[in-house]
Amino acid sequence: MPNAEVEQLLLGLGTSQCQFHRNGTWYDGPEAQAHLQKKYEYLRKKGLAETAEQFIANGGTKSSQSGEPYEVRCGAAAAEPSAQWLTEQLRQIRAAQAGSRKQ
Repeated sequence: MPNAEVEQLLLGLGTSQCQFHRNGTWYDGPEAQAHLQKKYEYLRKKGLAETAEQFIANGGTKSSQSGEPYEVRCGAAAAEPSAQWLTEQLRQIRAAQAGSRKQ
């Protein structure tokens, strides 16, 4: 069963105006989403993405081919490690969910 938080992370990246750096090339949000979605499905089948944190650590951090770290850059901001960007997005998702439960 898919993890709703991971699905939100992937959708958030795909609909963002951010770019995703993988193996020497910058990709737009939809391309990044498609790539990470495939990685997520593979990792899920292997039991390596049961939580959002596991997905970030096992699939959203670096290339499994080259070992090079992924990066995300949004607008004029400097590129940052994808693990950092995804972890911050996850924190925001959880904060929004906690806020909606209080209402």
